[in-house]
Amino acid sequence: MRILAFCAALLAVPSPALAARTIAVLTFGGDDGASARTRIVSALSRRYTVLDGDKILDACDELGIKMSRGRNLARAAQHVGAVAVIGGRAADGRLALAIYSGADGEPIVAKAIPWGSSVRYLRKALSVILVALAKAPKRVGKARTKPKPVPTPLPPDDPKPAVAVKSGKDDPDPISFDPDPVGKSPPKKSNGGGSQSGDPDEDPLSLAPANKIAAKSNNKAGSGDAAAKTDAKVEKKKKDDDRRTRVVGTVGLGTWMRSFALNDPVPGRTHPEYGSGAAFALRVAAEGRPLSFFTSGIPANFYARFRFTTTLGLSSKVADPNQGGAQVALSTSMNEWLLDFGYDFLFGDKETSPDLSIGIGYGGLGFGIDWTNIAPSLPNSAYGFVLITADFRWPFLGWLGLHVHFDYRVVTGSGEIENTDPDRWYGPASAGGIAFGGGLQARLKGFVITLDYTYTRFFYAFTDAANRQAANQRAAGGALDVYNAIVVSGGYSF
Repeated sequence: MRILAFCAALLAVPSPALAARTIAVLTFGGDDGASARTRIVSALSRRYTVLDGDKILDACDELGIKMSRGRNLARAAQHVGAVAVIGGRAADGRLALAIYSGADGEPIVAKAIPWGSSVRYLRKALSVILVALAKAPKRVGKARTKPKPVPTPLPPDDPKPAVAVKSGKDDPDPISFDPDPVGKSPPKKSNGGGSQSGDPDEDPLSLAPANKIAAKSNNKAGSGDAAAKTDAKVEKKKKDDDRRTRVVGTVGLGTWMRSFALNDPVPGRTHPEYGSGAAFALRVAAEGRPLSFFTSGIPANFYARFRFTTTLGLSSKVADPNQGGAQVALSTSMNEWLLDFGYDFLFGDKETSPDLSIGIGYGGLGFGIDWTNIAPSLPNSAYGFVLITADFRWPFLGWLGLHVHFDYRVVTGSGEIENTDPDRWYGPASAGGIAFGGGLQARLKGFVITLDYTYTRFFYAFTDAANRQAANQRAAGGALDVYNAIVVSGGYSF
């Protein structure tokens, strides 16, 4: 079971074993600090007794100490009976968490993670907190002052005044821990060459570097080694959702070109051809893993994807016999839609690990010229096809990656070019199609920018060419219909 799912389930089920443990949660900083703290406290309160951070500040006032990491924070935590103190800051899509031990006031874990409104971010934060609370002491004793020693009575015949018996040792620190602290940081040297257990001017929410935390954990005996191993497992088994989005939507602009040509084995016979040149194109695309909102694992890797591309303001120049063969511009449309479903295979759990998507779907591509006021000299096309798709993505820099896509198109129909009327076009044909391409994709804080090139090719073999040629009807051996598209898209993912 993955660590995040385990943590979510752990928080959802009450447990008498942990119900008595008390933790304190300080006020979170940052623009999103208040909402982040509310969500985290709501989840933790199902398992722990959660104290407001003001209790720690009040304890500092009662003890006459400053709020600082180390001994002072430990004394305040023990005064209110908190086994751990949690601080944080949420802003700009990041949540910085620091969980301090109620035994020594030093950070158990300090970590910055992505943050947002989705429940997956809350699960990630809870996993970090629960790993830290597993290392916190089971309970801590409140601070208590050592009672004064009772004077030893003198013998009756001794006229000396009563004096206290000294043990020869200084009184220990009045702060006691029950049980012993999980582990303390090495004392810091003061300017005078002595030592102190905490810097009174240090911000208790300052995050220690991750390597220092790991080193401190490795220096602990027994439970410290186990905690370090737990941290390593958590990092190694990060959920795929931490780097893969559930939904992404983009809108793009670019250029789209079409060329169409027929071939004939009979020398000297000519057929109409078409070349659109570079046309302005608009593309809208959306992709998502719907089941990832409700579950994880294999079901969460099934995807659905939709893409639509169309030209804007395209026109075609053709010769008008009604005007002595003069070239006239006719309104032209060219559009394509694709819908496919499949499974996304992830190779590795690193931010730079590649993935391969394989799917099946259906699509259509249409090209048409408005022949309303002129006799048609070129057949319009209206392809319908079954898609078999494969997409490979490799985020080699994490935020920047390349993608390659390929699909084979089983054509179910191509429109009026296959018109069986003896006087119209070229009759039935066996047709198929392929499309492939690739490009680059950049992701930054949810925003997505994609550069994509696609080459699409439909090919025909007319099945009745010999009979039509013998009957002196319009005939051709085959045809090629080729499309090239370059599109730059931008959008958002979550």
